[in-house]
Amino acid sequence: MNGILFHFNRQMTPRLNVNDHDDHLAVEYDTDGARNDDDGNSSTGTDEDHEDEDEEQHLIFDAISHDNVELVDQCMLHEPLVLYRRHLEFDQTPVHFAVWEKKSALALRMIESGLRQDFDSAMECEDWKGSGTLHIACELGYLDVVKALVYRGADPIKGGHAPHAGPFNPLMCAVNARERDVVEFLLRYAPVRSHINDLAPGGRTVLGMACEFVDNGIIQLLLDAGADPTFPEGENSPANVILYDECTVEHRANILPNLALIQAAIARRNQSVAQ
Repeated sequence: MNGILFHFNRQMTPRLNVNDHDDHLAVEYDTDGARNDDDGNSSTGTDEDHEDEDEEQHLIFDAISHDNVELVDQCMLHEPLVLYRRHLEFDQTPVHFAVWEKKSALALRMIESGLRQDFDSAMECEDWKGSGTLHIACELGYLDVVKALVYRGADPIKGGHAPHAGPFNPLMCAVNARERDVVEFLLRYAPVRSHINDLAPGGRTVLGMACEFVDNGIIQLLLDAGADPTFPEGENSPANVILYDECTVEHRANILPNLALIQAAIARRNQSVAQ
């Protein structure tokens, strides 16, 4: 694959070299706006440029896949709108693709160094589950990426839209993945707290979701932020999730201490109402 060329139709033309042995990506630039073929001959881009349009689109995505920081930096430097590009197969933007590929350091680098403005809808996309960039970062526990996205304007209460996934918002993703630090960060925002009792697919709140697991501090964080320990009523109430949700006997024993937290919260709530 050595000598594959990518043309941005500008003064600096990137050339991508792939080493077949170690899959290392490197980029070089011809300063005269011309491109070199495998024989070293130089030509100005004409109709041949169109043959490389797909490769040009994928240049930054290839760099992300290979963890090539230098190439990502050069793409951002020489193509101001590169972070608006879409992956030809997955229709993902570079930042979304990087988080999805679990390249959190590269995602953070692009957000902090490459964005010329706040994170907006043109830079966002959803995967087949309806998960946006922030949703995936919350689920994977990439706190620095979550912070950078929210600081740049990503919506911390936006739900996904895939019919089979339902409207999971970022807080639900973080709770479901038991990412305590991400949960704590998101709860600092009033809009997130105002939606804390929204129902997730399946009819449970984030508090009910948290009760499904051995507690790592998330339940108290949610209660302190205003989660209702009595909502919803019925089988999906937090207490009933602990007592009657389908699970192994061993798991039930492990989550039973969660019931004390819920009962204490209900007692405080009833006492407050009585006063």
